[in-house]
Amino acid sequence: MTATLQHRDDPRGETLRRMFKNTVYINMEWTTAKQLQVFPEVDYVESLPTLAKGRDVPSYNNIFRRFQSHRSVSRFLLELDRSLRQLQMATERQIRERLSPAFVANMVIQYMNARLAANRAFMY
Repeated sequence: MTATLQHRDDPRGETLRRMFKNTVYINMEWTTAKQLQVFPEVDYVESLPTLAKGRDVPSYNNIFRRFQSHRSVSRFLLELDRSLRQLQMATERQIRERLSPAFVANMVIQYMNARLAANRAFMY
């Protein structure tokens, strides 16, 4: 159930809060929510490994940041294609395997374990 506050008869939303037992959900753009500091600070984590055959493979975030500086669409697409091939995500089957919930969850767990181990090593 959704309710939209469009009128000025309840500017503080008290009636609306009572209707929903003091629970209010707000639908806003994530960028607005970030500016208003609604979200806690989080780490940016990609669920895909960025190492292939002992080499660092640029993540989408790296490739996109470079694109923002050079603005060449053809170069962006070429770098993206190269990265996908190196990460073995060039075919539909490979993509399905890499983006399965199990694979993504395992990658996040591996990242968290590596981070915990690095933090422990740093502390001692």
